Amino acid sequence: MNNNIHPVLYTYFLILKDELGAEIVPRRKRHSDMCIEIIFYSDDLLVTTGRLNSLPEAEECGYWVICRRQTKRGHTIYKVHSVFQLFLSPVHPKKRRESIRFITPRTAL
Repeated sequence: MNNNIHPVLYTYFLILKDELGAEIVPRRKRHSDMCIEIIFYSDDLLVTTGRLNSLPEAEECGYWVICRRQTKRGHTIYKVHSVFQLFLSPVHPKKRRESIRFITPRTAL
């Protein structure tokens, strides 16, 4: 397993690799473990963008797995293939923020 990638994201990448021939695009600086750039080698594939997992799967792991085309200038093509971002987004960010607020004690001024 790659230690620089979130385990949930890496699991979905392995599924895409087995089913669609995905490959991680090497980049020097990866600021977050929740986003990677990938390409697909399958030519007959119409890559759909958006959420890749269902709501029950997302609630189970806590994240939506989202795929979209890379739009950053100079990083849209790699080895003559379009580059896609595969990243995680929290399923219920408001609930997560509320639970963190109730867990952390407030300090008196």
